[in-house]
Amino acid sequence: MNKIYYIYILILLITFSCSKKSENKTIELKILSKEIISHKNLDSMRYSNKDFRKNQNKAVFRFKISNKTNQNYCLVLRNVLNTYNGINTIEGANLDLDFLQIINKNSKDTIKVHYAYTLPMLNKKELELYEKNNKILMQQYNNLNYSKSLFWMEKNQQITNNMVCLKSNEVKYFETFVNLPYNVSSDNANYVELNFSDNYNAFLKFISDTTNIKKYLTWSQLKNIKENNYKLFHGTITSENSVPVVFVDK
Repeated sequence: MNKIYYIYILILLITFSCSKKSENKTIELKILSKEIISHKNLDSMRYSNKDFRKNQNKAVFRFKISNKTNQNYCLVLRNVLNTYNGINTIEGANLDLDFLQIINKNSKDTIKVHYAYTLPMLNKKELELYEKNNKILMQQYNNLNYSKSLFWMEKNQQITNNMVCLKSNEVKYFETFVNLPYNVSSDNANYVELNFSDNYNAFLKFISDTTNIKKYLTWSQLKNIKENNYKLFHGTITSENSVPVVFVDK
């Protein structure tokens, strides 16, 4: 009797241990690059040329997202895909400094991101093209009986362009470039003040905010998510590793 009892307890312990391991599985984010390059002098980048983008380093930056869970997930990562597909600026895209967390290794402080200014307004030709594209897109939605506002349409496009769907145990790879201490995103320019005599580490932190996004999805998008057994992932994903910031003269 005692032998059967101990075997039963052993089975329970093994089952509990396996379930705990399963619970620990999650969405993982890992930086693949060995370092992040930054220009030494913020002011020289800022003022040495009328078009400061020409002074940027454009250092290649790579990372991957892995779904270690038993569930299929769709993540909505704000401007991530827009950023990494290089479609948010004419010059190409840059890693958004809202996602890049830089830590001073000495003080342990997180470096604050400064929002410098709004990018120049579209010229007349660019504005006309933007409005034309919007009209075409609105007509496409109307043809599908989506009598929605321009805000709904833009929200749908933002979600669509920034959704990453990962099946269980699937891995997806991304690459972009980093222009420290400056960044040019789709809406504004921002920068961080770094002292090149200090030591810094950087890691990634993505927020998948799926609050109330279903009302901005089309019928087909909702069906694809449901019928393919995807769930919308809501939460924060932080890279499991960090890399040093390396300073260069130009």
